[in-house]
Amino acid sequence: MEVLVVDDEPAVRTVLTLVLGKAGHQVTVCDSGAAALDWLSRSDPALALIDLSLPKVQDMSVLAAVRAARPALPIIVISGSLPEFDATMLEREGMTVQNGVYCLAKPFTAKQLQTLMEAALARGGPASE
Repeated sequence: MEVLVVDDEPAVRTVLTLVLGKAGHQVTVCDSGAAALDWLSRSDPALALIDLSLPKVQDMSVLAAVRAARPALPIIVISGSLPEFDATMLEREGMTVQNGVYCLAKPFTAKQLQTLMEAALARGGPASE
């Protein structure tokens, strides 16, 4: 399964590449929202992991652009911020589990990531799809 990882922290990208690769996934990493959108214009991953706090962009702009480019793509938002804050902000912007957006707070374990990926893939993207 092809997974897109979008995070500005090299260490996070490296760890996610290793963990996901070990689980048998093909991983593409991008260090910015612009790079991710460019890659998405040519590819069709099964799932995206996106850092909520990318530099040089407002928190929700990358998520909104990815959702617009790939409406059915399940997205797992990864964030080092307080989970309650992120969940409230995501919900206010219409980015909910019902719309195929899931939240995972940093730091997380490989098992937590695997469990959420399985749930996201089982449910898929937005409920209307």
